[in-house]
Amino acid sequence: MKKTVFTFLGLISMATTANNQHIFSLGFTERTYVDYSRVFEGQPRTLEVAIWYPTHDTTPLQKIENDTWKIKDVIKNASFPSSQKFPLIIFSHGFSGNQWNHTWFAEFFAQHGYIVAAIRHYGNSMPLMIPEICVRPWNRPEDMSFVLDHILQDPYLKQYIDGDKIGAAGFSQGGSACIWVAGAQAHLTPDNVKQQIAMHNEPFMREKFFKNVPAEHMDSLIDNFTKKDFEQANRSYYDARFKVVFSIAPGIDDQNVMFIEQGLNQAKTPTYIIVGEADEGTVEQIPFIAQHIRNCKCVILPGKVTHWTLLNEGTQEGRWSKPYITIDHPSIDRAAIHEYVAKEALQFFNHFLSI
Repeated sequence: MKKTVFTFLGLISMATTANNQHIFSLGFTERTYVDYSRVFEGQPRTLEVAIWYPTHDTTPLQKIENDTWKIKDVIKNASFPSSQKFPLIIFSHGFSGNQWNHTWFAEFFAQHGYIVAAIRHYGNSMPLMIPEICVRPWNRPEDMSFVLDHILQDPYLKQYIDGDKIGAAGFSQGGSACIWVAGAQAHLTPDNVKQQIAMHNEPFMREKFFKNVPAEHMDSLIDNFTKKDFEQANRSYYDARFKVVFSIAPGIDDQNVMFIEQGLNQAKTPTYIIVGEADEGTVEQIPFIAQHIRNCKCVILPGKVTHWTLLNEGTQEGRWSKPYITIDHPSIDRAAIHEYVAKEALQFFNHFLSI
């Protein structure tokens, strides 16, 4: 597959027909995995994982309560179809997000025969936002490989996973993590680190997430990077077990260029990058990223599709309390965008996983 960069001008008319597979019911379970090799202030790195999967069970349906996001009812701890193995996707959320931000993606894939494991990244998920962890985004690809290790060893889940058919997906900073596990390497130096990891310095971010942290502490975070930090930031996180990756609006903007050409050229895994045309700051960088990743397809969603359009649909409470991330321009149908992106992703995964 050659490098391609597309701008699609008709979402609904160009939607794929990848929904012709059997539609399963939604099974759901949760796991917690603890990485004792990574410790911050005496606490090991604890990763909550929400797992959607296909089932033939139909009852009892249970709600996943969430004030902000619309989430479909599920059958908790449902049985798997007997004697079947399913492909697996590890999903990484965005900066300050959680495992509930993209249930639209997990639900669609589970209904079409995939297991989707959505990670809650320790220290970079509300309400636990730890500044020292937030400025070290390379924890994320390591989390993805760590969770994959444990799911493949899970006494119950492992018998239903096709270990040869594993993919990764993520949104925003999670989309960048996908580029890391695909083999791309970052480029951080003492001279450019403040330009490349700048999100925590934005006034909005400081007020929203770190208002109780002294300004002098926030200002010193990157100044205190060590040689080990740069080694970790710039090493390869390539994981050959991920056969395909799908990066949704990766968190790379014109003030935060994590990757340069040489590092992107190291990517080995077929990659699909998708971003909204109105995702200011991010969309300008995506063609450059896609151009230098081998086997990369890039799609720019036209119109007023912002970064936040690719989050879940908001509940009535969510639209009232968080309008900035739940309400789109009147021209945008968020559910239709999600359907289009999910079908594109399914076709891409099915192709490269030979399903």
